[in-house]
Amino acid sequence: MATAASGAAEFAPETTDLDRLRAAAQSCRGCGLYENATQTVFGAGPVEASVSS
Repeated sequence: MATAASGAAEFAPETTDLDRLRAAAQSCRGCGLYENATQTVFGAGPVEASVSS
């Protein structure tokens, strides 16, 4: 079993590109939620919506 990192920040790319953010969400190991996960639910909404951190 892999060990979770101390947070998701190290897995988040410095971009607002939705494809890169989606890929990062799928490979995130920032908490223990990934251990039993079978899917990443990235979200839905208009592409032109703003992305903030």
